[in-house]
Amino acid sequence: MGRNNFSPLIDLIGKNEEWLMGRILHYAKIRDFTKYTSTLEEAWRLSITGLSEVLTQALRAHDEPPELGPDDDYTQDPVASFGILEAKKHRSRGITLGMFLGLMKYYRQSYIDLISRAGFQKNDEDRCRLFIERAFDRMEIGFSVEWASFGSDRELEDLRTLNRTMTNEKNKYLTIFESTPTPVILLDTESMIDSLNHSAAELLYGVDIPGSTYYGNQNKYGPLPWKIEKVDRFFAGNDMEQTFEMELRTKKGVSLFQVKLKRMLDVSGKFSGVALMLNDIAEQKKTEAALRRSEKNLAAFFNTIDDFLFVLDTKGNILMVNDTVVNRLGYERKELIGKNVLVVHPADRHADAVQTIKDMLEGRTEHCDIPLCSVSGKLVPVETKVVRGAWNDMDVFFGVSKDISEIKLSEEKFSKTFHASSTLMALSTFNEGLFIDVNSAFLTTLGFSRDEVIGRTSTDLNIIADPLLRRALGDEIAEKGRIRDREIKMRSKNGDIRYELISVEPLFVQDNAYVLTTMSDITGLKMAEKEKEKLIGELREALAQVKTLSGLIPICAACKKIRNDKGYWQQIETYVRDHSDAKFTHGYCPECAEKLRKTFRP
Repeated sequence: MGRNNFSPLIDLIGKNEEWLMGRILHYAKIRDFTKYTSTLEEAWRLSITGLSEVLTQALRAHDEPPELGPDDDYTQDPVASFGILEAKKHRSRGITLGMFLGLMKYYRQSYIDLISRAGFQKNDEDRCRLFIERAFDRMEIGFSVEWASFGSDRELEDLRTLNRTMTNEKNKYLTIFESTPTPVILLDTESMIDSLNHSAAELLYGVDIPGSTYYGNQNKYGPLPWKIEKVDRFFAGNDMEQTFEMELRTKKGVSLFQVKLKRMLDVSGKFSGVALMLNDIAEQKKTEAALRRSEKNLAAFFNTIDDFLFVLDTKGNILMVNDTVVNRLGYERKELIGKNVLVVHPADRHADAVQTIKDMLEGRTEHCDIPLCSVSGKLVPVETKVVRGAWNDMDVFFGVSKDISEIKLSEEKFSKTFHASSTLMALSTFNEGLFIDVNSAFLTTLGFSRDEVIGRTSTDLNIIADPLLRRALGDEIAEKGRIRDREIKMRSKNGDIRYELISVEPLFVQDNAYVLTTMSDITGLKMAEKEKEKLIGELREALAQVKTLSGLIPICAACKKIRNDKGYWQQIETYVRDHSDAKFTHGYCPECAEKLRKTFRP
């Protein structure tokens, strides 16, 4: 230690205030000063803190121990001023000068003891000891001067002020004690009730007037109304605190209480009673039981869900999984808890999984289609959705992985049927109508390539020949949700018109909606029907030109008259006219004309 350097002593005091508090308390107890001082350990700690602060300031301000002089003004000395202030405080509390000087001697001794055990060199120890001695001398001179200047009238006034202050303090703490909703009972060393607050009096005796137990005539209550063996054992033991639960009968009926015992042993040993506090926990227990049932129900629900459920922290580490994860993937629960969720994904997909998990944790996506991997290496195709939530007051992510093995199998079967069918088939989005897949029959019949179709709509391709029908089909889908066997005209890529029998059905794959369109080509049938209609038309036109006679017609072999349906004989011209649309014109055939000419020849 340098000649003008007290830094080691400053450090020693700063690091040992707790030891100093214990040391002065030790002296105060063995010399019986605690009978007249605070019963709280914290008060002694604060006294050491204040004293050490003053001594440290003096150590920094002086190069040498502060000696005494006949002309020193102790009212201007920080160390002496501290002594004067402390003297005023203790005098107002009824402490005599002799008692205060005696106690200060043991404060001085505590600091001297600290220096003695520090291991300083002899010269340094002597120098530090002298500094402490002179500092305490100055404090003692300061408060002695102050005490000597104090008259009896002023002393009486200070005592009156102190009495008022103590009364106010007592009333304040009594109000707090009486207002506390927790029943508190103070037991003396004989386990008898010394005092109790209003909540306890109301519970034990049915007293409904606050303060009546304190200000009333009854100031002794006898023993507790219950025989509690744990209280007796607590008095006989050395524990400072104990808590247990017990059913007790009170003026309000039987209820379950949490009983807390706390020993009221102060540093002076003047009072060693016990504070007994009662907390009615009947409703709390019911709530806890309901909560446990709820947790049990939640756990049962959690573990009976067929989907794979994961609870992850914000770094992607597994906090909890349901039984489906354990049973389906073959892991033991302890093998998963605390591990990163990558452990249940195939190793060759870890890079993809890391990026997907990062996107999920940062809110850029909620879905993951990377399969889960069992202990044996079997892959389980899943679609995983991740949402934010809270678990045990922690920010977490809930991962729900749905096994889509059956869906994948169905998709494979659908795909094979879809592409192998000779019927024109197209799969498009429900809202936009964008083609996402078409089969070979669709491409071959309409003459498009796949690249020309995928991602476009029927309007883009202009394949529905009638625009009005296109709008009507849209309205029908919106109204009925489907179309069945509706005949439409389709336009192929080269402009040829084809006839199709169209059906439209909605198709839902998980959360996505699609439209499946099937078309049967009936162009050949339509052409055949048109040819048939043409022939029928031509025949009708031919029939329109002639009426035919059928059956046997009775005719005279000589005159060629015909007998009608009524039995009369008619000229052949009349009969044919009546039974057909034919009309006769008369003339002569060549033979008759020759005969007639011969007849009229001169």
